[in-house]
Amino acid sequence: MGSKKQVILRRHSSIPIIEISGDVSNSIKEDLIAIYEKACQSHPQNIIIKFDENGHIYSSGISVLVGLVAEAEKNGRKIHATGLSEHFVQIFTLTSLTKFIRIFSSEQEALAALK
Repeated sequence: MGSKKQVILRRHSSIPIIEISGDVSNSIKEDLIAIYEKACQSHPQNIIIKFDENGHIYSSGISVLVGLVAEAEKNGRKIHATGLSEHFVQIFTLTSLTKFIRIFSSEQEALAALK
């Protein structure tokens, strides 16, 4: 196991961007929740999650995302996604996550739409 962080937080202006490297599964749950909570400290209305186009999502990862979406909705926030592979798009569609997460083809497109 490498020392590279799988989940990092960066910002573009006031918009938090959570970057996930690799697969989305239960193994990143604690890091993802901690980074999400840190992103919320400045009370943003919008949060972008940038996924790894070469990654996969597993059922445990879907569960983590559903929890984040529920938390965001409860607090008036919106989660937006970018970097989705065809695999991710299919899973998001099948699980109805597309009803709650707006998907953008690129980070630049997401940032432009959220200005």
